[in-house]
Amino acid sequence: MTTPKERAGDGGALIDPALLDRCRAVLRRAPAGLLSDIDGTLSDIAPTPADAFVAEGIKESLRRLAARLALVAVVSGRAAEAGRTMVGVDELLYVGNHGMERLRG
Repeated sequence: MTTPKERAGDGGALIDPALLDRCRAVLRRAPAGLLSDIDGTLSDIAPTPADAFVAEGIKESLRRLAARLALVAVVSGRAAEAGRTMVGVDELLYVGNHGMERLRG
């Protein structure tokens, strides 16, 4: 039995199980892609930007998704290089400065 919200990965994010099921159904369609913000989504909000990090379990999930989907990208208000350094998954596309920069991992 699941609770109304579950913890995802080791980053501590709360996930609504119904939303997770819907996302899984969409991602089974081909071609499919996933874009996600970093701060507050892949990482918890931290007291300062320098304190933010992406947990290893989240990174591993992104690696698995990148192997299955046509595109996995992370988007940030940070510089694209800062996003790449923070997430550190080579298979992703990094979009920084609110869409003004793009880097392949």
